[in-house]
Amino acid sequence: MSASEPKVSDPAVGWADIACESSRFGVDAAAVVWRRCLRLAGCGEAARSEAMLMVAEKWYGHGAWAKALASGKLGRSPKVITASTVTYYGQWVRENRQRLAEKD
Repeated sequence: MSASEPKVSDPAVGWADIACESSRFGVDAAAVVWRRCLRLAGCGEAARSEAMLMVAEKWYGHGAWAKALASGKLGRSPKVITASTVTYYGQWVRENRQRLAEKD
């Protein structure tokens, strides 16, 4: 996201903006799934490490998200919570996509 683009968690951003960011998230997630499947299919130590990392990320990531949701840090309105959630998970997915692309 460039500095000129509005943050998806900004309350002024509309549902259409959230939908666009969600679409980007979906494309990034599909790329991560594809790259992880390739890594896991290779077996060996790289596959084992990737599987362990994947489980740890899911466990930690969802726990941190649930804590933020329960504490109100993600916002109060459905739109802001949705936007914050897309931003939160989108960041993790983009980092994984970049990391997996660098290793290939």
